[in-house]
Amino acid sequence: MKAAKFREMTTEELESEAGNFSEQLFRLRLQKATGQLEDVMKIRKIRRDLARVKTVLTERKRKRKKRRRDTKKEEHKNRASGFKQNGKVRRSLGGSTL
Repeated sequence: MKAAKFREMTTEELESEAGNFSEQLFRLRLQKATGQLEDVMKIRKIRRDLARVKTVLTERKRKRKKRRRDTKKEEHKNRASGFKQNGKVRRSLGGSTL
């Protein structure tokens, strides 16, 4: 399957597919070891599909992290700009008494 089709799937579907591919790969390797596997290319196809799924999952994970990091930067920027007025830093009294 092409990576574009995997990108159309939801994260839950991709995780399910990854599990299925891992299970298939295990069974194919077992068949190969016992001499029952006729089409050895199936192992290669499943391995590559599993790699594609994992790649798409990693891309999504990194995109979420980046989005979260950018949001935090923006919040920090907005918070920091609120403490400046006319080029001077505004100081709060903080309720301390002498």
